[in-house]
Parts: sequence; structure tokens; C-alpha cells
Amino acid sequence: MSAAYRTLVTEQCSPVAVEGGDATTLDRLAQLAEVRPDLAHVAPFWTAIYRVQVAAREELAASQ
Repeated sequence: MSAAYRTLVTEQCSPVAVEGGDATTLDRLAQLAEVRPDLAHVAPFWTAIYRVQVAAREELAASQ
């Protein structure tokens, strides 16, 4: 699950987001899901929330 989950996470983020701290955050979330199987079922939800936040931040930055 870990490698596939990381691939899914990075493919669905913009290149700008993946290069910086966002990639680290998403990678840490994937690692946490790996270490804590009880959290694995909620990791995709929190990843989706994080992707929305990243997209909104990028949209706001582009509009200024």
C-alpha cells in the first residue's frame, strides 16, 4: 500500500507542490499510515483535504 499510496499522492499534486514542503507532508502522511495501520483507512481522506488546501493556496497566490 505504501508505494502505491505515495504514487497516488504525488501524481495528484501539482509539480510545484510536490517539489517543496507539500511533498514532505504527504510523504509523512503515507509513512504514518504505514506505521499505524489503524490510521490507514483515514489517510486518503486527509490526503484529499491537504490537496484541496494546496490547490487553494496556489490559486490564491496566482491571483495576486
